[in-house]
Amino acid sequence: MQKEIKYNIDNNNCWNCISHAPSSNGRPSVSRNKKVYLIYRYMYEKKYGEIPKGMVARHICDNPMCINPDHILLGTHNDNVQDCVSKRRHSFGEKNGHTKLREYQVIEIIKDIEHTRKELAEIYKCKYSNIVDIKLGRRWTYLKSNI
Repeated sequence: MQKEIKYNIDNNNCWNCISHAPSSNGRPSVSRNKKVYLIYRYMYEKKYGEIPKGMVARHICDNPMCINPDHILLGTHNDNVQDCVSKRRHSFGEKNGHTKLREYQVIEIIKDIEHTRKELAEIYKCKYSNIVDIKLGRRWTYLKSNI
């Protein structure tokens, strides 16, 4: 017996899944025909057919619990990444686990006119190229508006 997929519809016409708990990725999944599907992909394929090879299913509502097939657009992986960046859903600044600098330090670097870039790299224990990118506005660009 397969567990029925149930949902509530909200004001944005999102079909919020209430029958299945989210997986580790924050999205509910379901088992059908001995295969595990993310429910939003399952619902899309049920309505529109198989997702072509090389394409991804992208939420336009940015609601991980939404399983409304009309809230799904097909696109490439690159489309999905660009969508993520444009909506600021990616890890940037201090949220990025690879960063060694904190926002207040980057602001200090941007404002600093006393030290050379090489000196700043030594002071903040980071790569010279990071200092160059910060000074030229290629990294941490969202902080420029705070200065």
